[in-house]
Amino acid sequence: MIKKNALIIIFILIYMNLNAKEESLSLGLRFQKSVGLYYENGLTFQYSNPDYLYFNDLEVGFSYFSSRFGSAISSNAISQDNFIFNATYSYLPFWYFEPNLKVNLGYFYADYESDIFDVLDNKSFLFSLEFGTFIITNSPLRIDISMGYNLITGDGMSGAGTLYPVFYQLGITWEIFHEVRK
Repeated sequence: MIKKNALIIIFILIYMNLNAKEESLSLGLRFQKSVGLYYENGLTFQYSNPDYLYFNDLEVGFSYFSSRFGSAISSNAISQDNFIFNATYSYLPFWYFEPNLKVNLGYFYADYESDIFDVLDNKSFLFSLEFGTFIITNSPLRIDISMGYNLITGDGMSGAGTLYPVFYQLGITWEIFHEVRK
């Protein structure tokens, strides 16, 4: 039921027609920390196009981040991978900040490495909300800071035990394509 509701929310955000103003593509790095657990780092991209995304100031994107590039480097931390699709709505831009709200849908996988842990859940769908801000730099550099909450978590027996609810993230991207439409 949660997955169905999340998909409905994403489609509503994408198909509402309020005339987007810009087309852009940003690529960069995502640094995420689960409160009480691991650092996870990876790649992210965001895309906005007024011809396909009809909601003003809406972007869609994809991120892959993993503890393999964070806490699990040269340690015995559990390797876990996150694949998320997101829709980001920016609102009320002022001065050097542009607040935003993100809805994330995706997939989580933890590699426990030993067969004795096969009885534990190690994968889960992801559904999370993030609230944050873009820091406006007057250059192609974009900085995105947010705090999020995973609505699907677990304790190891029902749901992945290393999928913690609260996280914060920093995204640093570079707009490789930007076109303002009139």
